[in-house]
Amino acid sequence: MILGHGGLELRPRSDTNSMVVHVSYSTHAIQTLVILPELLISDKMASWNNTNEVMKIKAMLEEGQPRFKEECCIYRVPHEIRKFNEDAYTPKVVSIGPLHHGNEKLLNMEDQKYCRQFIERSETKNLGSFVSCVRELEPKVRPCYSDNIKLSEEEHVRVIFVDCCFILELLLNYHFNQRTSHDAIFLSPRLQTYVELDLVLLENQVPFFVLEKLFNLAFPSTFNSGNPSHPSLLLRLALVYMVPHSTIPGDIDELTLSGVGNITHRFIKKVSINILSLIPTISLWMLKRSTANTTL
Repeated sequence: MILGHGGLELRPRSDTNSMVVHVSYSTHAIQTLVILPELLISDKMASWNNTNEVMKIKAMLEEGQPRFKEECCIYRVPHEIRKFNEDAYTPKVVSIGPLHHGNEKLLNMEDQKYCRQFIERSETKNLGSFVSCVRELEPKVRPCYSDNIKLSEEEHVRVIFVDCCFILELLLNYHFNQRTSHDAIFLSPRLQTYVELDLVLLENQVPFFVLEKLFNLAFPSTFNSGNPSHPSLLLRLALVYMVPHSTIPGDIDELTLSGVGNITHRFIKKVSINILSLIPTISLWMLKRSTANTTL
C-alpha cells in the first residue's frame, strides 16, 4: 500500500504473529516498525469485549440477592454496637445454629448436646425421620439468617438437627426435673446459668418452626391434644425454663411466640438491672475486705 511520495507497506513476519510496517520517504532511509498484535485490535474485537463484559455484569446482577429477605429473623449484632463489648454478644459455652458453629472455645459442649437422649425419649425413636424432617426444612432455614451461611446442605442439616435436639431435651429435662450423674449442665449451677444466657443471645438461635416440627414429630400423641387452637406445649416449656413461674403474668395457656419472647426479655432485663445495682455494694465489700487483710 503506497501513500504520497513515500510509501507504507504492511508485511506479515514469518517468525511471529506481528506485522512489519515499512515506511519509506523520498528524502529519508527506509524505517521499519514492529507493531505488536495487541495494537491491532479491531473495532469488531472491541465490540465483542464490550458485549462480553455486559453479559458478565448482567449475570452478576441476576445472581445477586438482597442481604435481608422477608424470611430473615436471626441477625448479627451490628459492628457499631458489638465493638464496645464483644463478649456480651458471644456465647460463652454453647453454640446454637450456624453463626457460631465451629468456635473452638465452644467445642467442649458438642458432646453434651443430648442428641441420643432426645431420640430415645421420643415416641418414634426414628433417627431417619428426624433427619429427613430437617433436610426438608433446610431451604427454609437458610434464609432465616442474615449471614450467607457457608456450610454445605449436609453440614447445615447436621448443625440444625443436633442443636434442636439439644434445646428440646434440655427443656424436657428441666420440666421433668431429670438429673443424671453424667449431665454436666444440671450438675453445675454455673454452667447451667451460662447455657441459659447463651440461649437468648441474638446470634445464637435456630428458627422456632424447626423446633416445633421436630417436637411434634417426636411426640405425636403424648404432648399434643390435636386441637390447633390449643397453645403449643413447647412454648410453655420454653417460658418456664427461662423465667420463674411466679413471674409469668396472665394465663400461661394463652401464650404466643412473641409473648414468650417479650416476657423473657423483660425478665432478663430486670435481672440485669438488679445485678448492676449490686455492683457498688459488692465493690465496697471487696474493698473493705482487701483493706482488712492488708498488713503494714
